[in-house]
Amino acid sequence: MARAAADAGYEVHLATSISKNRQRIEELGFELHDLNWPRGRLNPLDNIAMVREVRRLYDRLNPDVIHSIALQPGVLGALASTGMPLVQLNSLVGLEFVFTSPQLKARFVQAVLKVLLPRLMNRPHTVVTVENKDRQIPARLASV
Repeated sequence: MARAAADAGYEVHLATSISKNRQRIEELGFELHDLNWPRGRLNPLDNIAMVREVRRLYDRLNPDVIHSIALQPGVLGALASTGMPLVQLNSLVGLEFVFTSPQLKARFVQAVLKVLLPRLMNRPHTVVTVENKDRQIPARLASV
């Protein structure tokens, strides 16, 4: 999608935690922004710091469209964009752990998502796509 947007003449920025492939991404012509974003962190202070980091990036770039891929970037990116007139596409992938695991961590995240997702993903100018191997995940997500 990013390549198609760039080919259509849009300025494309990629914000992610970069562990490898920096040069390859930059060679594709995307403006790269390295985020201090460890995966799977549940510490509220870490999440607040991540939301603030993304908000500062949004304020600096003033994007027209945001495309967040995966659950954590979708939720934290939506929180960061609160009050901003942005079009958002949230591609929620990799939801198997949260919606199928009996682990306490997964059940906690699911409880938080029941509160946050309806408020964040049903906003004007927001579109959500769900892609998972487990066909029951979208149904479980819809019940949130």
